[in-house]
Amino acid sequence: MKKIILIAVFIIIAAAVSFHWEKKSKPPQEHFKSSQKKSQILYYTCGMHPSVNISPQSYNKGNKSCPICHMDLVPVYKDGAGASDDAANVISISPKALALAGIETSKVRVLPLFKEIRTVGVIAYDPGLRTAQEEYIQALRTYKKISQSQFEDAKRRAKDILDASRTKLRLLGESEELIKELEASAKPDDSLILPADFMWVYAEVYEHEMFWPQIGDSVDIISLADTSVTFEGKIKAIDPVLNEKTRTLRLKIKVANKGRILKPNMYVDVYLKSELGSVLSLPKEAILDTGKRKIIYVEQGEGKFMLKEVTVGPLAQGIIKREKKYFYPLIEGAQEGDYVVSKGNFLIDSQSQLGAASSIYGGALGEKETAPAHQH
Repeated sequence: MKKIILIAVFIIIAAAVSFHWEKKSKPPQEHFKSSQKKSQILYYTCGMHPSVNISPQSYNKGNKSCPICHMDLVPVYKDGAGASDDAANVISISPKALALAGIETSKVRVLPLFKEIRTVGVIAYDPGLRTAQEEYIQALRTYKKISQSQFEDAKRRAKDILDASRTKLRLLGESEELIKELEASAKPDDSLILPADFMWVYAEVYEHEMFWPQIGDSVDIISLADTSVTFEGKIKAIDPVLNEKTRTLRLKIKVANKGRILKPNMYVDVYLKSELGSVLSLPKEAILDTGKRKIIYVEQGEGKFMLKEVTVGPLAQGIIKREKKYFYPLIEGAQEGDYVVSKGNFLIDSQSQLGAASSIYGGALGEKETAPAHQH
């Protein structure tokens, strides 16, 4: 009986040992797989410097610390987990630091934006264009006559000459509308060489302004000879080719010549106002331009500000409380109603870049406290 009991005890002990051994000898990767996130790692970054982007391949080769502050890098997952969370882009500033910095915010709102451009123009004296108009009129007359002929070669040559004359007009700045007017009148424009009731002003805008002027926009013209008189004009054509040397684009403006004051080759001041319409607008002062991207800081409350990258259109103007201010049309990156830092954002950005050490010392904000044992 004792032997049976001893055998049973031995079997129980052996089973327990076997179970324990199985549990201990389970491959570690199996346990890792059961608890591992399914997310794919996109890259590694630094919690203090979100601009750092280290590929998984480079990380696995040993590049595991931030090249700026030498902190350990953290993964950014495909599903958005990790350091890419919004929390990584939130900067906290103490109430004392905020007061010292004089932080001010502005509201992102919908505003009617516009662009005012002032440039110098000249009253056109352009005998070359007038000659090209004469050539086109003659080519058109010839083509109309020959088109009734049965000689296909002659019709083809006449059509080629007409097309070449038309292309020359386009290269000289004539729009399709002006060419149609020329066809209808069948008469070259004498105002290109002599004073007339309507004159042409040639004005140039810089490359970064080239998308603002539109055909049909109204323009105010003031002559240097008599600044008390304002002439009204409209943009009738815009050159199709940018001037390679000056990086400017020429506008052709038709102006009513009061009393025939305006003479060919006279210099004038040109004032253009282009309306953009009502769009979501971001104050110019809110943007920090790094060269590669444009960033803003959005107020989160309780001394917290979130860094966001924005996409904007060309700089424009708007009216706030009867005061003209500069705004960017906001394409993406913030929402209507957000409050963005418009004064003191450079100081907030310096806090972000300096990290924990800056927060403790106060950095440019002027606070002084005891230094920590570990700094970056």
